Amino acid sequence: MKILFACDQKWRDLPSLVVIRYHLQLRGHRVFILPTKNFEALLPLIQPDCVVLNAFWDRRYCRLAEQLRAAGIAVAVLPTEGATPTHLWGPMVFGEFSDFSLIDYLMCWNHTTAEGIVEHGTMAREKIDVVGCPRMDFAVPPLVNSCRTRADVCAMLGLDPARPIVTWASRFALAHIENASAERKAAFYATLSEIGYTQCVERLGYKVEEHVLIYAVALQKFVEAFIAVSRARPELQFVFKPHPNDNVAAIREQLSNGGLADPKIAVGVYIGDTLRATDVLVNSDCNTSIEAWIHGVPVVEAQLHHDYIASRPDIAAGNWKAETSDAVITLIDRALEFPSVSPEMKRVRADFIARWFGELDGRRGEQVAISLNRFLAARGGRRKFYPFAPSGGMKNAVKSGVTWMSGKRVRNPFRRGSQTARAAGVYDKVISRKDVIEMGERLKPYLVH
Repeated sequence: MKILFACDQKWRDLPSLVVIRYHLQLRGHRVFILPTKNFEALLPLIQPDCVVLNAFWDRRYCRLAEQLRAAGIAVAVLPTEGATPTHLWGPMVFGEFSDFSLIDYLMCWNHTTAEGIVEHGTMAREKIDVVGCPRMDFAVPPLVNSCRTRADVCAMLGLDPARPIVTWASRFALAHIENASAERKAAFYATLSEIGYTQCVERLGYKVEEHVLIYAVALQKFVEAFIAVSRARPELQFVFKPHPNDNVAAIREQLSNGGLADPKIAVGVYIGDTLRATDVLVNSDCNTSIEAWIHGVPVVEAQLHHDYIASRPDIAAGNWKAETSDAVITLIDRALEFPSVSPEMKRVRADFIARWFGELDGRRGEQVAISLNRFLAARGGRRKFYPFAPSGGMKNAVKSGVTWMSGKRVRNPFRRGSQTARAAGVYDKVISRKDVIEMGERLKPYLVH
């Protein structure tokens, strides 16, 4: 059968999807990995038997699922984010603001989410499988060995491998909208309401605008602390790993204005590669902490501006916590000299991983392939012809197909403006066929049985 995977964020999601593709191909399937931003344009050319989406929160995917099912194409979901705290985002994750009846098969990272969906009455248990987190395969053998070496990453970023490297990972996804135009803000807030984000925040007694401001202030303080700590410890090397939503040009300008002549910003670097070259990670309420735990990288939890709406004390409990720049400096010094954590902190980490990520055996990508193959074998082939009209017509589909085959990035006909005009020069959500091929070649030595 032909299976299409929607890839959300290249530097985080593409490697695990390539692994899943490999194991599905061993089972006789043809697999396509396309960007979430514009894969609809290629649907009528591929005519897949199954489309695997990265989430199922917004109306775009609901409308698409209706079209796919009308053509006999199975709709599956493999979440790109599957460790979401249910006390706040449960209604979104469990399908209250979407229509999960349009999903034929859902693969969850953990039993907490799967059981929540069933208890919510959104999907029958037999349509859900718990597969673990494929992304974490790259933090353990054998795939951890596919990550670039410290020397390679240092060459990419202009660093000295012999000197300590401290990476700061931003995670303030909403911050970028605080200074946006009125038109962009209105559209953004409409989307948050559509997917249920606004309602979840309001149920706790807050306003979504309040949460955006928390993110904006937190990012500002995070960048200011990066500057202060970099200047206080010039013997160390500091790398800023931006969030895909960050305005990298604005951050770069702020770092330069803060006196950093050559700030190192890790755009265009896979997170696994970054962590392999990192001696200490600094972040806040971020799942990158968990990957760092598994890689054995000490983590400083920089709680510089408290997120009283959506903080993650369960993550922070596994890290050394700092609330000021001076405290961050103290903990970085400690981590470099004594990187080991206490037995109690190890237990906290183990409990968190067991609940949200399941088994860490390096085979979760393979398990996804086994699960999806089993579902498709039981379902059988039902595909009819998927029409050109929903994808912008035959001319657009052919043009998009030629662009994709050439290794360039496909434009989305339904979105105005250029998707590739990013100040950072990085296209996190618009992968190309070349990206997929290159990752396949990189992983080949670690996948051959």
